[in-house]
Amino acid sequence: SLTISPRELFFCPLNEQAFWIYPGLTKIRAFDIDGTKADITRAAGDYTGTEDRIWYFTYLNGIAILTNNTDLPQFLAPALSNDCADLTDWPAATYAKVIRSFKNFLVALDVTTASGRFGQLVKWSSPADPNALPSAWTAAATNLAGEFPLTKSVGTVLDCLPLGNANIVYKEDSVWVMNFVGGQSIFGFNPMFESFGLLA
Repeated sequence: SLTISPRELFFCPLNEQAFWIYPGLTKIRAFDIDGTKADITRAAGDYTGTEDRIWYFTYLNGIAILTNNTDLPQFLAPALSNDCADLTDWPAATYAKVIRSFKNFLVALDVTTASGRFGQLVKWSSPADPNALPSAWTAAATNLAGEFPLTKSVGTVLDCLPLGNANIVYKEDSVWVMNFVGGQSIFGFNPMFESFGLLA
Protein backbone atom coordinates (compact mmCIF):
# COMPACT_ATOMS: atom_id res chain seq x y z
CA SER A 1 0.00 0.00 0.00
CA LEU A 2 1.14 3.56 -0.73
CA THR A 3 -0.88 4.93 2.19
CA ILE A 4 1.15 6.17 5.16
CA SER A 5 0.67 8.74 7.89
CA PRO A 6 2.79 11.64 6.59
CA ARG A 7 4.88 13.71 8.98
CA GLU A 8 5.92 16.38 6.44
CA LEU A 9 5.13 17.48 2.88
CA PHE A 10 7.89 18.85 0.63
CA PHE A 11 7.56 20.33 -2.84
CA CYS A 12 10.37 19.16 -5.08
CA PRO A 13 10.81 20.93 -8.47
CA LEU A 14 13.02 18.21 -9.92
CA ASN A 15 13.96 19.41 -13.39
CA GLU A 16 10.94 19.07 -15.71
CA GLN A 17 8.86 16.81 -13.44
CA ALA A 18 7.83 18.47 -10.19
CA PHE A 19 6.48 16.29 -7.42
CA TRP A 20 5.76 16.19 -3.71
CA ILE A 21 7.55 14.07 -1.13
CA TYR A 22 5.79 12.99 2.08
CA PRO A 23 7.87 11.02 4.58
CA GLY A 24 6.38 9.04 7.43
CA LEU A 25 8.15 7.43 10.35
CA THR A 26 9.41 4.40 8.41
CA LYS A 27 8.58 5.03 4.72
CA ILE A 28 8.90 7.85 2.20
CA ARG A 29 6.29 8.32 -0.50
CA ALA A 30 5.92 10.79 -3.39
CA PHE A 31 3.37 11.83 -6.00
CA ASP A 32 3.54 13.99 -9.11
CA ILE A 33 1.19 16.51 -10.70
CA ASP A 34 -0.54 13.72 -12.65
CA GLY A 35 -1.37 11.89 -9.45
CA THR A 36 1.18 9.10 -9.94
CA LYS A 37 2.25 7.75 -6.55
CA ALA A 38 5.47 5.97 -5.69
CA ASP A 39 7.21 4.36 -2.75
CA ILE A 40 10.69 5.95 -2.71
CA THR A 41 11.86 4.36 0.56
CA ARG A 42 15.51 3.33 0.40
CA ALA A 43 16.21 -0.17 -0.91
CA ALA A 44 17.97 -1.05 2.36
CA GLY A 45 14.63 -1.00 4.20
CA ASP A 46 12.52 1.02 6.61
CA TYR A 47 13.66 4.15 8.41
CA THR A 48 13.88 4.27 12.18
CA GLY A 49 12.40 7.68 12.90
CA THR A 50 10.32 8.50 15.96
CA GLU A 51 7.63 11.09 16.61
CA ASP A 52 10.15 13.62 17.92
CA ARG A 53 12.48 13.29 14.89
CA ILE A 54 11.31 15.80 12.30
CA TRP A 55 12.23 15.30 8.63
CA TYR A 56 14.07 18.20 6.99
CA PHE A 57 14.38 18.75 3.24
CA THR A 58 16.61 20.67 0.89
CA TYR A 59 17.23 20.74 -2.83
CA LEU A 60 20.54 21.03 -4.71
CA ASN A 61 21.28 20.63 -8.42
CA GLY A 62 17.97 18.90 -9.11
CA ILE A 63 18.54 16.43 -6.28
CA ALA A 64 16.41 16.16 -3.12
CA ILE A 65 18.13 15.65 0.25
CA LEU A 66 16.25 14.56 3.39
CA THR A 67 17.40 13.94 6.95
CA ASN A 68 15.70 12.95 10.21
CA ASN A 69 18.64 12.84 12.68
CA THR A 70 18.13 9.10 13.18
CA ASP A 71 19.00 7.56 9.81
CA LEU A 72 21.82 8.48 7.44
CA PRO A 73 20.84 11.48 5.29
CA GLN A 74 19.05 10.46 2.11
CA PHE A 75 19.10 11.75 -1.45
CA LEU A 76 16.73 11.23 -4.36
CA ALA A 77 17.78 11.55 -7.98
CA PRO A 78 15.17 13.39 -10.08
CA ALA A 79 12.63 10.70 -10.94
CA LEU A 80 9.77 8.96 -9.17
CA SER A 81 11.15 5.66 -10.46
CA ASN A 82 14.19 6.03 -8.19
CA ASP A 83 14.47 5.13 -4.51
CA CYS A 84 16.11 7.28 -1.87
CA ALA A 85 19.66 6.30 -0.99
CA ASP A 86 22.29 7.21 1.59
CA LEU A 87 23.87 10.58 0.83
CA THR A 88 27.10 9.94 -1.06
CA ASP A 89 30.43 10.65 0.68
CA TRP A 90 28.64 11.40 3.97
CA PRO A 91 30.72 10.20 6.97
CA ALA A 92 29.79 6.78 8.36
CA ALA A 93 27.79 6.58 11.61
CA THR A 94 27.10 10.32 11.46
CA TYR A 95 23.70 12.01 11.64
CA ALA A 96 22.48 15.57 11.22
CA LYS A 97 19.32 17.20 12.49
CA VAL A 98 19.20 19.64 9.55
CA ILE A 99 20.83 19.79 6.12
CA ARG A 100 20.33 22.85 3.91
CA SER A 101 21.79 23.98 0.59
CA PHE A 102 23.77 27.22 0.34
CA LYS A 103 25.27 28.25 -2.98
CA ASN A 104 26.64 24.94 -4.31
CA PHE A 105 27.42 23.59 -0.82
CA LEU A 106 25.38 21.50 1.59
CA VAL A 107 25.39 22.65 5.22
CA ALA A 108 24.67 20.24 8.10
CA LEU A 109 23.65 21.45 11.57
CA ASP A 110 23.53 19.77 15.00
CA VAL A 111 25.66 16.76 14.09
CA THR A 112 25.92 13.48 15.99
CA THR A 113 28.88 11.12 15.55
CA ALA A 114 30.18 8.05 17.38
CA SER A 115 31.85 10.51 19.76
CA GLY A 116 28.57 12.16 20.75
CA ARG A 117 26.23 14.99 19.81
CA PHE A 118 27.66 18.34 18.69
CA GLY A 119 24.64 20.62 18.85
CA GLN A 120 26.58 23.80 18.09
CA LEU A 121 28.41 22.43 15.05
CA VAL A 122 28.04 23.77 11.51
CA LYS A 123 29.48 21.29 9.00
CA TRP A 124 29.71 21.91 5.25
CA SER A 125 30.51 19.82 2.20
CA SER A 126 32.84 20.53 -0.66
CA PRO A 127 31.11 22.48 -3.46
CA ALA A 128 29.06 20.32 -5.80
CA ASP A 129 29.56 20.23 -9.54
CA PRO A 130 26.50 20.97 -11.72
CA ASN A 131 23.89 18.18 -11.59
CA ALA A 132 25.85 16.36 -8.90
CA LEU A 133 26.15 15.94 -5.15
CA PRO A 134 29.20 17.14 -3.19
CA SER A 135 32.18 14.80 -3.45
CA ALA A 136 33.48 15.30 0.11
CA TRP A 137 32.35 16.08 3.67
CA THR A 138 35.68 15.54 5.44
CA ALA A 139 38.09 18.47 5.33
CA ALA A 140 41.32 17.87 3.41
CA ALA A 141 43.91 19.91 1.56
CA THR A 142 42.29 18.86 -1.71
CA ASN A 143 38.73 20.07 -0.97
CA LEU A 144 36.74 22.90 0.62
CA ALA A 145 34.76 20.83 3.15
CA GLY A 146 34.97 21.84 6.79
CA GLU A 147 33.20 22.55 10.05
CA PHE A 148 32.99 25.25 12.68
CA PRO A 149 31.53 25.12 16.21
CA LEU A 150 29.43 28.15 17.18
CA THR A 151 30.37 27.92 20.85
CA LYS A 152 30.28 31.60 21.83
CA SER A 153 26.80 30.93 23.22
CA VAL A 154 25.46 27.71 24.71
CA GLY A 155 22.39 27.31 22.47
CA THR A 156 21.96 24.57 19.88
CA VAL A 157 21.97 25.35 16.16
CA LEU A 158 18.38 25.04 14.90
CA ASP A 159 18.32 26.00 11.21
CA CYS A 160 19.82 28.16 8.47
CA LEU A 161 18.52 29.93 5.37
CA PRO A 162 20.23 32.02 2.68
CA LEU A 163 19.73 35.78 2.69
CA GLY A 164 21.36 37.49 -0.27
CA ASN A 165 24.95 36.24 -0.48
CA ALA A 166 25.01 35.12 3.15
CA ASN A 167 23.71 32.07 4.98
CA ILE A 168 21.92 33.06 8.20
CA VAL A 169 22.45 30.46 10.93
CA TYR A 170 19.88 30.45 13.74
CA LYS A 171 20.73 29.14 17.20
CA GLU A 172 18.42 28.98 20.20
CA ASP A 173 20.05 32.08 21.67
CA SER A 174 21.81 33.92 18.83
CA VAL A 175 21.90 34.47 15.07
CA TRP A 176 25.05 34.24 12.92
CA VAL A 177 26.03 35.28 9.41
CA MET A 178 27.93 32.65 7.42
CA ASN A 179 29.87 34.07 4.45
CA PHE A 180 32.15 32.43 1.94
CA VAL A 181 35.62 33.91 2.52
CA GLY A 182 37.88 31.34 0.85
CA GLY A 183 41.40 30.60 2.02
CA GLN A 184 41.95 28.16 4.86
CA SER A 185 38.79 29.23 6.68
CA ILE A 186 36.46 28.68 3.66
CA PHE A 187 33.55 30.25 5.57
CA GLY A 188 33.58 33.09 8.07
CA PHE A 189 31.07 33.43 10.92
CA ASN A 190 30.01 36.74 12.45
CA PRO A 191 27.27 37.41 15.01
CA MET A 192 24.15 39.19 13.81
CA PHE A 193 22.17 39.04 17.06
CA GLU A 194 23.78 37.83 20.28
CA SER A 195 20.87 38.24 22.69
CA PHE A 196 18.13 36.21 20.98
CA GLY A 197 17.70 33.37 18.49
CA LEU A 198 15.05 31.11 16.98
CA LEU A 199 12.27 29.69 19.15
CA ALA A 200 11.93 26.41 17.24
